[in-house]
Amino acid sequence: LTHTIAIQTHDEIAVLADNFNHMTHEIGKHRMALEDTNRQLDHKVLELSALANYNDNILASMTSGLLTLDVDGCIETFNVMAETITGLRGMDIRGQSAAPVFADNVQFLQVLETSRQHRTPLTAPRLEFWRQDGQQVPLALRTAMLQDREGQAGGLLAIFEDLSPMQTLE
Repeated sequence: LTHTIAIQTHDEIAVLADNFNHMTHEIGKHRMALEDTNRQLDHKVLELSALANYNDNILASMTSGLLTLDVDGCIETFNVMAETITGLRGMDIRGQSAAPVFADNVQFLQVLETSRQHRTPLTAPRLEFWRQDGQQVPLALRTAMLQDREGQAGGLLAIFEDLSPMQTLE
C-alpha cells in the first residue's frame, strides 16, 4: 500500500486524508516487517530441513541398530539397521510402548526397561533376539540415558549389534 491522498484543504476531509495517509504508511511498515520475518522464517525452515536430512542420513548409515524410547517407554526412533536386525518395521512400531512390541524378547525388553526405570546405562554383551519369522539373532545391547535441554530425563537410547557375523567367524 503506497497510495496517498494529496491534501489541499484544511477541513474535515483533510483530517481524513491525513489519517488515511498515516494508516497506509503504517500498514506499509508492518507489511515490510512481516515480509522480512517471513524470509527469516523460510531460511530457518530450510536450515531445519537440512539438519533433519543430515540426521536421517546418519541414522540410515549406521551399521548398528538404534532405538530411542521416550520417558513413558514408547518407541520414538527405530533406524534402518534396527529394522534389518529385528525384522520389525519402524513405521509399524513407532509411537507404541516397547513392552508389547518386544514381549517375545524378555532379555532385550528387560535391559531396556531396567535401564529406563533406574535411569542407568546398561550393557548386555550377548543376548538372543527372536524375530517374528522365527530366526534367532545374537545381539550385543548398550543403553544410555537421553536428556532434554534442561538436563531432565528425556528417555532412553539403545544401540544394538547383530553378532551373527562374528559368531560365523568363530
